[in-house]
Amino acid sequence: MIGQRDVRWLSDTIGDTYSARSMAELTQAVTGTVDSRFQLFASACEEIGAGVSSYTLHRLRMPGAPPKDYEAFIHDNPMSRQLQGRRLRVSHLRSMVTMNEWSLTDHYNGVARPSGFNDMMTIVAQSRPTTVLISMFGDSVFSGMQRWMAGILQPHIAAALKRVHAITTANGPGPLHAVLSSSLRPLELSLPVRLALRSYFPNWQKNEPLPAGVRSWLAHSQAELRRAPDTRPLRPLAVESYRGRLLFRCFPEEPMGLVHLIMVEVQAVPSFLRLRKAGFTLRECELMHWVARERPTPRSRASSAFPARPSASTWSTCSPNWTPPTESRR
Repeated sequence: MIGQRDVRWLSDTIGDTYSARSMAELTQAVTGTVDSRFQLFASACEEIGAGVSSYTLHRLRMPGAPPKDYEAFIHDNPMSRQLQGRRLRVSHLRSMVTMNEWSLTDHYNGVARPSGFNDMMTIVAQSRPTTVLISMFGDSVFSGMQRWMAGILQPHIAAALKRVHAITTANGPGPLHAVLSSSLRPLELSLPVRLALRSYFPNWQKNEPLPAGVRSWLAHSQAELRRAPDTRPLRPLAVESYRGRLLFRCFPEEPMGLVHLIMVEVQAVPSFLRLRKAGFTLRECELMHWVARERPTPRSRASSAFPARPSASTWSTCSPNWTPPTESRR
Protein backbone atom coordinates (compact mmCIF):
# COMPACT_ATOMS: atom_id res chain seq x y z
CA MET A 1 0.00 0.00 0.00
CA ILE A 2 1.22 3.49 -0.78
CA GLY A 3 2.42 5.42 2.24
CA GLN A 4 3.32 8.96 3.24
CA ARG A 5 6.91 8.43 2.11
CA ASP A 6 5.72 7.47 -1.37
CA VAL A 7 3.46 10.51 -1.60
CA ARG A 8 6.31 12.82 -0.59
CA TRP A 9 8.64 11.17 -3.10
CA LEU A 10 6.08 11.53 -5.89
CA SER A 11 5.50 15.20 -5.05
CA ASP A 12 9.23 16.00 -5.03
CA THR A 13 9.78 14.05 -8.25
CA ILE A 14 7.02 15.88 -10.11
CA GLY A 15 8.40 19.24 -8.93
CA ASP A 16 11.94 18.41 -10.08
CA THR A 17 10.68 17.02 -13.38
CA TYR A 18 8.58 20.04 -14.36
CA SER A 19 11.38 22.45 -13.41
CA ALA A 20 13.69 20.96 -16.06
CA ARG A 21 14.34 23.23 -19.06
CA SER A 22 16.58 20.95 -21.13
CA MET A 23 16.91 17.28 -22.00
CA ALA A 24 20.01 17.01 -19.82
CA GLU A 25 18.22 18.49 -16.78
CA LEU A 26 15.18 16.27 -17.33
CA THR A 27 17.12 13.03 -17.65
CA GLN A 28 19.27 13.86 -14.63
CA ALA A 29 16.22 14.62 -12.49
CA VAL A 30 14.26 11.53 -13.55
CA THR A 31 17.08 8.98 -13.42
CA GLY A 32 18.25 10.37 -10.10
CA THR A 33 14.87 10.06 -8.45
CA VAL A 34 14.10 6.55 -9.73
CA ASP A 35 17.58 5.45 -8.67
CA SER A 36 16.95 6.55 -5.09
CA ARG A 37 13.38 5.24 -4.86
CA PHE A 38 13.68 1.85 -6.57
CA GLN A 39 17.27 1.10 -5.47
CA LEU A 40 18.26 0.31 -9.05
CA PHE A 41 21.29 -1.50 -10.32
CA ALA A 42 21.47 0.93 -13.25
CA SER A 43 19.30 3.50 -15.05
CA ALA A 44 19.31 5.22 -18.43
CA CYS A 45 17.41 7.53 -20.74
CA GLU A 46 17.32 6.13 -24.28
CA GLU A 47 15.79 7.31 -27.56
CA ILE A 48 15.07 4.75 -30.28
CA GLY A 49 13.98 5.53 -33.83
CA ALA A 50 11.16 3.72 -35.62
CA GLY A 51 12.18 0.18 -36.50
CA VAL A 52 15.33 0.63 -34.37
CA SER A 53 16.65 2.83 -37.19
CA SER A 54 18.55 5.05 -34.77
CA TYR A 55 19.66 5.02 -31.17
CA THR A 56 20.63 7.84 -28.81
CA LEU A 57 21.77 7.38 -25.22
CA HIS A 58 20.96 10.58 -23.33
CA ARG A 59 22.13 9.40 -19.92
CA LEU A 60 23.46 6.19 -18.35
CA ARG A 61 24.32 5.39 -14.75
CA MET A 62 25.85 1.97 -14.29
CA PRO A 63 28.53 0.55 -11.97
CA GLY A 64 31.53 0.07 -14.18
CA ALA A 65 31.72 0.50 -17.93
CA PRO A 66 28.73 -0.58 -20.06
CA PRO A 67 29.17 -3.54 -22.43
CA LYS A 68 31.21 -2.62 -25.47
CA ASP A 69 28.53 -3.65 -27.99
CA TYR A 70 25.56 -2.35 -25.98
CA GLU A 71 23.87 -0.64 -28.92
CA ALA A 72 24.28 -3.72 -31.14
CA PHE A 73 21.98 -5.75 -28.88
CA ILE A 74 19.12 -3.23 -28.76
CA HIS A 75 17.31 -4.96 -31.63
CA ASP A 76 17.39 -8.26 -29.72
CA ASN A 77 15.84 -6.82 -26.56
CA PRO A 78 12.37 -8.41 -26.21
CA MET A 79 11.02 -5.08 -24.94
CA SER A 80 12.17 -3.20 -28.06
CA ARG A 81 10.10 -5.50 -30.26
CA GLN A 82 7.06 -5.00 -28.03
CA LEU A 83 7.42 -1.20 -27.93
CA GLN A 84 7.53 -0.65 -31.69
CA GLY A 85 4.17 0.70 -32.85
CA ARG A 86 2.47 0.34 -29.46
CA ARG A 87 1.33 3.06 -27.09
CA LEU A 88 2.57 1.65 -23.80
CA ARG A 89 2.96 3.63 -20.58
CA VAL A 90 5.17 1.21 -18.67
CA SER A 91 6.73 -2.00 -19.93
CA HIS A 92 8.16 -4.80 -17.78
CA LEU A 93 10.53 -7.33 -19.33
CA ARG A 94 9.81 -10.30 -17.07
CA SER A 95 6.07 -9.82 -17.68
CA MET A 96 6.62 -10.07 -21.43
CA VAL A 97 8.92 -13.08 -21.62
CA THR A 98 9.99 -15.85 -19.28
CA MET A 99 13.50 -16.15 -17.97
CA ASN A 100 14.13 -19.15 -20.26
CA GLU A 101 13.04 -17.17 -23.33
CA TRP A 102 15.11 -14.15 -22.34
CA SER A 103 18.22 -16.25 -21.71
CA LEU A 104 18.21 -17.34 -25.36
CA THR A 105 18.60 -13.77 -26.67
CA ASP A 106 21.77 -11.87 -27.44
CA HIS A 107 20.48 -9.07 -25.23
CA TYR A 108 20.65 -11.30 -22.16
CA ASN A 109 23.98 -12.94 -22.96
CA GLY A 110 25.64 -9.78 -24.30
CA VAL A 111 24.24 -7.15 -21.94
CA ALA A 112 22.25 -8.43 -18.95
CA ARG A 113 24.46 -11.29 -17.82
CA PRO A 114 27.82 -9.45 -18.19
CA SER A 115 26.38 -6.37 -16.47
CA GLY A 116 24.66 -8.27 -13.69
CA PHE A 117 20.99 -7.20 -13.80
CA ASN A 118 18.06 -9.63 -13.75
CA ASP A 119 15.07 -7.51 -14.76
CA MET A 120 14.25 -4.37 -16.71
CA MET A 121 11.38 -1.89 -16.61
CA THR A 122 10.86 1.17 -18.80
CA ILE A 123 8.73 4.30 -18.53
CA VAL A 124 7.66 5.42 -22.01
CA ALA A 125 8.04 9.21 -22.07
CA GLN A 126 7.36 9.52 -25.81
CA SER A 127 6.18 7.04 -28.45
CA ARG A 128 6.28 9.17 -31.64
CA PRO A 129 8.16 10.14 -33.77
CA THR A 130 10.85 8.41 -31.70
CA THR A 131 10.49 6.31 -28.58
CA VAL A 132 12.00 7.94 -25.48
CA LEU A 133 12.43 5.55 -22.55
CA ILE A 134 13.46 5.87 -18.93
CA SER A 135 15.06 2.45 -18.49
CA MET A 136 15.46 0.87 -15.05
CA PHE A 137 17.63 -2.19 -14.45
CA GLY A 138 17.10 -4.18 -11.25
CA ASP A 139 18.99 -6.84 -9.35
CA SER A 140 15.69 -8.67 -8.76
CA VAL A 141 12.28 -8.83 -10.40
CA PHE A 142 10.30 -5.60 -10.07
CA SER A 143 7.25 -5.89 -7.83
CA GLY A 144 3.68 -4.98 -8.69
CA MET A 145 3.88 -1.93 -6.41
CA GLN A 146 7.00 -0.69 -8.22
CA ARG A 147 5.31 -1.11 -11.60
CA TRP A 148 2.24 0.73 -10.29
CA MET A 149 4.36 3.65 -9.04
CA ALA A 150 6.14 3.83 -12.39
CA GLY A 151 2.73 4.07 -14.07
CA ILE A 152 1.77 6.96 -11.77
CA LEU A 153 4.98 8.77 -12.73
CA GLN A 154 4.72 8.20 -16.51
CA PRO A 155 2.22 10.95 -17.52
CA HIS A 156 4.21 13.56 -15.63
CA ILE A 157 7.47 12.58 -17.33
CA ALA A 158 5.72 12.63 -20.72
CA ALA A 159 4.28 16.11 -20.05
CA ALA A 160 7.66 17.40 -18.84
CA LEU A 161 9.33 16.08 -21.99
CA LYS A 162 6.83 17.93 -24.19
CA ARG A 163 7.54 21.08 -22.19
CA VAL A 164 11.29 20.66 -22.69
CA HIS A 165 10.77 20.21 -26.45
CA ALA A 166 8.67 23.39 -26.53
CA ILE A 167 11.33 25.37 -24.64
CA THR A 168 14.08 24.03 -26.90
CA THR A 169 12.10 24.97 -30.02
CA ALA A 170 11.37 28.47 -28.70
CA ASN A 171 15.02 29.06 -27.84
CA GLY A 172 16.20 27.87 -31.25
CA PRO A 173 18.70 25.11 -31.95
CA GLY A 174 21.30 24.28 -29.35
CA PRO A 175 25.07 24.54 -29.73
CA LEU A 176 26.76 22.78 -32.62
CA HIS A 177 28.59 19.61 -31.61
CA ALA A 178 31.29 17.47 -33.20
CA VAL A 179 33.22 14.48 -31.83
CA LEU A 180 36.93 14.25 -32.66
CA SER A 181 39.31 11.32 -32.37
CA SER A 182 42.48 11.40 -30.27
CA SER A 183 44.32 12.61 -33.40
CA LEU A 184 41.87 15.56 -33.64
CA ARG A 185 40.15 14.24 -36.76
CA PRO A 186 36.34 14.50 -36.78
CA LEU A 187 34.53 11.18 -36.59
CA GLU A 188 31.60 12.85 -38.37
CA LEU A 189 30.61 16.41 -39.24
CA SER A 190 26.91 17.11 -39.54
CA LEU A 191 25.60 19.43 -42.25
CA PRO A 192 24.89 22.35 -39.85
CA VAL A 193 28.45 22.10 -38.49
CA ARG A 194 29.93 22.07 -42.00
CA LEU A 195 27.87 25.08 -43.05
CA ALA A 196 28.90 27.05 -39.97
CA LEU A 197 32.59 26.25 -40.42
CA ARG A 198 32.40 27.14 -44.10
CA SER A 199 30.82 30.51 -43.26
CA TYR A 200 33.50 31.44 -40.74
CA PHE A 201 36.44 29.86 -42.60
CA PRO A 202 35.87 30.55 -46.33
CA ASN A 203 39.39 29.31 -47.18
CA TRP A 204 38.79 25.91 -45.60
CA GLN A 205 39.96 23.28 -48.10
CA LYS A 206 37.91 20.16 -48.75
CA ASN A 207 40.88 17.87 -48.12
CA GLU A 208 41.40 19.35 -44.64
CA PRO A 209 39.57 17.59 -41.77
CA LEU A 210 39.14 20.93 -39.95
CA PRO A 211 40.06 24.55 -40.70
CA ALA A 212 43.70 25.37 -39.94
CA GLY A 213 42.81 27.87 -37.21
CA VAL A 214 40.67 25.33 -35.35
CA ARG A 215 43.32 22.60 -35.67
CA SER A 216 46.09 24.81 -34.27
CA TRP A 217 43.88 25.91 -31.38
CA LEU A 218 43.01 22.29 -30.56
CA ALA A 219 46.67 21.28 -30.67
CA HIS A 220 47.55 24.15 -28.33
CA SER A 221 44.73 23.11 -25.95
CA GLN A 222 46.00 19.54 -25.84
CA ALA A 223 49.53 20.78 -25.11
CA GLU A 224 48.13 22.78 -22.20
CA LEU A 225 46.49 19.65 -20.80
CA ARG A 226 49.74 17.66 -20.95
CA ARG A 227 51.45 20.11 -18.63
CA ALA A 228 51.34 19.91 -14.83
CA PRO A 229 47.79 19.79 -13.44
CA ASP A 230 46.26 23.22 -13.56
CA THR A 231 42.88 24.47 -12.40
CA ARG A 232 42.60 27.13 -15.08
CA PRO A 233 40.03 26.38 -17.81
CA LEU A 234 41.09 25.99 -21.41
CA ARG A 235 40.88 29.15 -23.47
CA PRO A 236 38.01 29.25 -25.98
CA LEU A 237 38.45 30.23 -29.60
CA ALA A 238 36.34 33.08 -30.99
CA VAL A 239 36.00 33.73 -34.73
CA GLU A 240 34.00 36.56 -36.33
CA SER A 241 32.51 36.84 -39.80
CA TYR A 242 29.60 38.51 -41.53
CA ARG A 243 27.25 36.01 -39.85
CA GLY A 244 28.31 36.99 -36.34
CA ARG A 245 30.59 35.39 -33.79
CA LEU A 246 31.38 31.66 -33.41
CA LEU A 247 32.76 30.51 -30.05
CA PHE A 248 34.63 27.18 -29.81
CA ARG A 249 35.21 25.14 -26.65
CA CYS A 250 36.74 21.66 -26.39
CA PHE A 251 36.05 19.01 -23.76
CA PRO A 252 38.42 16.01 -23.70
CA GLU A 253 36.87 12.68 -22.70
CA GLU A 254 38.91 10.15 -20.76
CA PRO A 255 39.89 7.35 -21.10
CA MET A 256 38.64 7.02 -24.70
CA GLY A 257 40.76 9.95 -25.83
CA LEU A 258 37.86 11.57 -27.69
CA VAL A 259 37.43 15.33 -27.83
CA HIS A 260 34.02 17.00 -27.88
CA LEU A 261 34.01 20.23 -29.87
CA ILE A 262 31.18 22.60 -28.92
CA MET A 263 30.40 25.65 -31.06
CA VAL A 264 28.02 28.42 -30.03
CA GLU A 265 27.07 31.05 -32.60
CA VAL A 266 25.86 34.56 -31.83
CA GLN A 267 24.38 35.85 -35.04
CA ALA A 268 24.96 39.45 -36.05
CA VAL A 269 21.69 41.31 -36.45
CA PRO A 270 21.79 44.90 -37.76
CA SER A 271 20.18 47.64 -35.70
CA PHE A 272 16.80 48.16 -37.28
CA LEU A 273 16.35 51.39 -35.37
CA ARG A 274 18.04 52.96 -38.38
CA LEU A 275 14.73 52.41 -40.16
CA ARG A 276 13.34 55.27 -38.07
CA LYS A 277 15.03 57.60 -40.57
CA ALA A 278 12.89 56.02 -43.32
CA GLY A 279 9.66 56.70 -41.43
CA PHE A 280 9.19 53.37 -39.60
CA THR A 281 7.63 53.39 -36.13
CA LEU A 282 9.35 51.83 -33.11
CA ARG A 283 6.94 48.88 -33.26
CA GLU A 284 7.73 48.28 -36.94
CA CYS A 285 11.46 48.42 -36.19
CA GLU A 286 10.95 45.83 -33.43
CA LEU A 287 9.07 43.53 -35.79
CA MET A 288 11.80 43.79 -38.41
CA HIS A 289 14.36 42.91 -35.73
CA TRP A 290 12.56 39.67 -34.81
CA VAL A 291 11.92 38.74 -38.43
CA ALA A 292 15.65 39.04 -39.07
CA ARG A 293 16.31 36.79 -36.08
CA GLU A 294 13.83 34.26 -37.58
CA ARG A 295 11.94 34.17 -34.28
CA PRO A 296 8.53 35.71 -35.02
CA THR A 297 6.02 35.42 -32.20
CA PRO A 298 2.28 34.85 -32.79
CA ARG A 299 1.71 38.47 -31.85
CA SER A 300 4.27 39.73 -34.33
CA ARG A 301 2.93 37.49 -37.09
CA ALA A 302 -0.54 38.90 -36.54
CA SER A 303 0.60 42.51 -36.64
CA SER A 304 3.34 42.41 -39.24
CA ALA A 305 1.36 44.16 -42.01
CA PHE A 306 3.00 47.44 -42.87
CA PRO A 307 1.08 50.36 -44.38
CA ALA A 308 3.41 50.46 -47.35
CA ARG A 309 5.96 48.06 -48.81
CA PRO A 310 9.54 49.15 -47.97
CA SER A 311 11.42 50.40 -50.97
CA ALA A 312 14.82 49.18 -52.14
CA SER A 313 16.47 52.30 -50.71
CA THR A 314 14.89 51.59 -47.32
CA TRP A 315 16.27 48.03 -47.25
CA SER A 316 19.70 49.29 -48.32
CA THR A 317 19.68 51.74 -45.42
CA CYS A 318 18.84 48.88 -43.05
CA SER A 319 21.38 46.37 -44.35
CA PRO A 320 24.28 47.55 -46.55
CA ASN A 321 24.79 44.00 -47.90
CA TRP A 322 21.23 43.75 -49.23
CA THR A 323 20.73 43.74 -52.99
CA PRO A 324 17.39 43.94 -54.80
CA PRO A 325 16.18 40.50 -56.02
CA THR A 326 16.07 39.80 -59.71
CA GLU A 327 13.03 38.36 -61.42
CA SER A 328 14.50 34.85 -61.19
CA ARG A 329 15.06 35.20 -57.43
CA ARG A 330 11.56 36.45 -56.61
